[in-house]
Amino acid sequence: MVQDATPNITSSYVLHGLGGIGKTQIAIEYAYRHQKEFDIICWLRADDYNTLISSYIQLANNPTFKSFANLNFNDKPNHKAIAKRVQMWFENTLETRWLLVLDNADSLGSYGHLSPTRSKVKIRAFKALGTLIPKGNGGCVLVTSRSRSAVGEVAESGWEVRSMTEHDAKDLLIKCSKSKHLFDAMALVGTLGRHPLAIEQAGGFIRANGISIAKYRSLFESHKSKALKEGLSFTHQSVYYKHTIASTWEMSFQAIDEIDPLASKLLRLIAFLDGKFIQKELFTKGLSVLQKGL
Repeated sequence: MVQDATPNITSSYVLHGLGGIGKTQIAIEYAYRHQKEFDIICWLRADDYNTLISSYIQLANNPTFKSFANLNFNDKPNHKAIAKRVQMWFENTLETRWLLVLDNADSLGSYGHLSPTRSKVKIRAFKALGTLIPKGNGGCVLVTSRSRSAVGEVAESGWEVRSMTEHDAKDLLIKCSKSKHLFDAMALVGTLGRHPLAIEQAGGFIRANGISIAKYRSLFESHKSKALKEGLSFTHQSVYYKHTIASTWEMSFQAIDEIDPLASKLLRLIAFLDGKFIQKELFTKGLSVLQKGL
């Protein structure tokens, strides 16, 4: 992407694929490998239009950007105008080489089947998000999204991040589980669809509970059989992966509940919060309340 950046043109690219497939990790690796080619690298949340505006506000508050020191950030009705000023700064800066990583640009969320009406709404949401993307002056924008609709609306081109190779998936499971049973590892990663997040969850469960890979696979298959009895279909790839992630997570959560019910109760509570902005005080000050048996 850096090679594609030419004067007065912003190079933009979308990494799209299923949740947990490794898009953010690839973006991190890209930024790390190319850090010497940029003067500024900014990582922004871009879940939707308003989230990106908030990300721009936080960026403008950063002491690095002295151009925005006199802006009134407490004037919430003016936040959109401030975000536009930040966008214009990237578009007009002449000597600064910059990279913007817009993470989780999912707009309406899930990757998969959409009704015609919902699809149109999603396209409009991505078009709105696209109006906040800097254009011109040779910068680079890297976007991660679960939706292929981001290609063409939020960025010029893109690449679908797919499952890991069998070899890499096996190595990841061995690393996470600390197991040496290669044959069983190959069988389990196949069952998990070579999905990185599912493999990490499975490996952590195996290591924490001291069970074999074969035993874990048997437990996972039991969860899958239960879902099939309940009428869940896995004919579409995205549905299969979502169930795989849900199953590996549920197995881990059940284990936590058995070991420490208070911990599982806490997890249920914080599930209602934004995962990126949970304050430490909620745990330290709220512990006494939880111990009373909320």
